[in-house]
Amino acid sequence: MSSSESKKLHILVVDDEHTITMLLARDLRDEGFEVIVANSVFEARERIKSILQNGGLDVVLTDWDMKPDGLAAGAKVLEASRLSGINKLIAMSGRLILDGRVGDAEDEVKREMRLAGATGFIEKPFSVQQAVQAITSVMETDQSEAENK
Repeated sequence: MSSSESKKLHILVVDDEHTITMLLARDLRDEGFEVIVANSVFEARERIKSILQNGGLDVVLTDWDMKPDGLAAGAKVLEASRLSGINKLIAMSGRLILDGRVGDAEDEVKREMRLAGATGFIEKPFSVQQAVQAITSVMETDQSEAENK
């Protein structure tokens, strides 16, 4: 995040694993972000509505596969985000690398994520620095696209 930004970025972190959302939220807050968490697709949709009524949301960081919502549950979160006008969407998944191999499976998962609206990707497991880098990247991409218009 650049020092020229005058406001804290608001991030919604969505993952069905409570421990992951709590740890990631803590670490992102330590990095200077405002963080809201949700642990299901339903909860994410409710948070998005509430956040948009009370201010704004800059980035959604969502797990791709969540119980009980199933494989590609993150697509539902991304759809709700896009329909609410949020276009900085990062999908997280452990399926980007299968059995230590990167290849067709990774391409297929990323293709699904892109089609659902993801503008950034994070492979699980990841560090807070990788999360910050992904957030910064989607924000910079959006800013450079606006400057080129």
